[in-house]
Amino acid sequence: MDQEQDQPKRKSKKRRIIHWYPHPDKSGESEGAPGSRTWLWISLCMVGGLLGLAALLLWPESGGNSTADPKAPAETETPVSAAHEPVLEFVTDSQLARAEAAVREGLDQIRRQTDESPLLLENLIAIEDLEKKGKTLKAQSKLTESFTQFLNASNRIETFRGMLAEKTRVEQAENRFSEAYQNLAYLQRAEPQDYQTAARHGVAGRNLARDGSYAPAAQEFEAGLEALRGAQQKVDRILDAKELAGTRALAEGDKDLALQRFQEILDINPNHASAKIKLQRAQTIDRVHQLVTSGEAKETQGQLEGALQDYQAALELDSRSVKAQQGKHRVLGAIRDKKFQGLMAEAATLEARHQYDAAIVKLQEAGKVNPLSHGQEVKAALERTEKNKRKHLILVGLQAAREHEQRHEWDQALEKYGWVLDFEPNNKQALEGVEYVGKISRGSAKYNYLIREALDFAEQGQFQKAIKSYEEAMANKPSNVPKSSKVLELEKTLNAQAQAIEVVLKSDNRTNVRIKGGAILGRFREKKQNFFPGNYELIGMRNRYDPVRVFIEVRRGITLEPVEVECTVKSK
Repeated sequence: MDQEQDQPKRKSKKRRIIHWYPHPDKSGESEGAPGSRTWLWISLCMVGGLLGLAALLLWPESGGNSTADPKAPAETETPVSAAHEPVLEFVTDSQLARAEAAVREGLDQIRRQTDESPLLLENLIAIEDLEKKGKTLKAQSKLTESFTQFLNASNRIETFRGMLAEKTRVEQAENRFSEAYQNLAYLQRAEPQDYQTAARHGVAGRNLARDGSYAPAAQEFEAGLEALRGAQQKVDRILDAKELAGTRALAEGDKDLALQRFQEILDINPNHASAKIKLQRAQTIDRVHQLVTSGEAKETQGQLEGALQDYQAALELDSRSVKAQQGKHRVLGAIRDKKFQGLMAEAATLEARHQYDAAIVKLQEAGKVNPLSHGQEVKAALERTEKNKRKHLILVGLQAAREHEQRHEWDQALEKYGWVLDFEPNNKQALEGVEYVGKISRGSAKYNYLIREALDFAEQGQFQKAIKSYEEAMANKPSNVPKSSKVLELEKTLNAQAQAIEVVLKSDNRTNVRIKGGAILGRFREKKQNFFPGNYELIGMRNRYDPVRVFIEVRRGITLEPVEVECTVKSK
């Protein structure tokens, strides 16, 4: 079954079609029953076809653009001329299609690059004719002759491309020659013979290029350039000698000779840049000399601003005057030095007044005046000023800390000592001050806390606690801290409340009585008990009765009525 299913698939496989043109047999044998001579003729044709195919596959490449499949065997062609064309027995469809596509693509390229040059147009027309012939033969199924036409067209296209490349090189050479010929037009006056020789080469090159003789045209343009270069060298030697003589005359103050030499240069080459500048200098040399002389005199007299103005005016007339340039440079340096010295003096005055920040600003300005000449000097001055500023601030801080100590402002004193230590961490006086004030401050802090505690207790009527806190505060009071008015008033109050007061207590002899946080008084009908001034809570307890609480305030100078403490309400 599988073999039967595979059989139609093999029958439907595409086959490669080969065209050939064998001559019909003239022996009179019928087509339906070929004889031995017919079979011999067919065999010979097949052998010839195979040999032609092998020759075609091994044929060298023609150099044209190929659109062959990269996976297929290489199919190459040789250049073909009309006088000697290869005799091909057959061609394949793919060969013919690739040849036609290569011609079409090549024509598209060269059409875009072709101008009105007769030679190029003539070759383009010839290539288009070959393409048309190839298409016509293809339409007539004359594939071999069509392929030959396309192959000849491809060869002509490659030749055409070479002509275009030569044409481009010639155009570039012509542009170089034209630019040099225009820029060196002054050579026509100085070296007319060489200039005309260059012109003849240029005309010849242009005519040859128009006729399509590109290589000789390029040679003519190069010869023209060489003639121009030779003429330029001759003239430049003459102009250089005149410029040297004029420059020497200008430096020596010989105005007339300088004007003559520079004008001679410009008569030959009106675009000579340096001769133009030096001619202008020569025309103003008298005024420039006068301004320079005036500037030198003012400089000697110390009139630096006036001297600078004269030198600048001279340079406006002659920007290349060496004396004016030197004078301006010299005066600017003197002005900078004067400004520098003034700023340094101001900084020293401010530093003497302990205005260190202002002094530093002046020094920084001085450093910008001439950093190359005075950079190290300014750096040393800044370091010295910063150091003196630090010393001054330390002295001021220590003095302020001591003043706070005298006023018993310990926190402010500690702050000032810490500020000093920020500048100089190892300052002995500040370290000692911190240690001393720390001790005083800690004692003072505890003293103040206990005094506030004693005042709070006294205000609540808890005089015994107030007395205890007050006594502890006095034990921690710094010796140099005086008692304030509040402390003296507290002391008077606590002294008055320091003695015990007798209070009469009554009960039912069944209730157990005790003082909260104090003594147990037991059961009684009447009892006299001594209490120090303060607030107290009496608690009465009896079995099967609700407890009772009685609050009393004991004060010196206030007589209390007898206090009853007894449980009267039975528990539920």
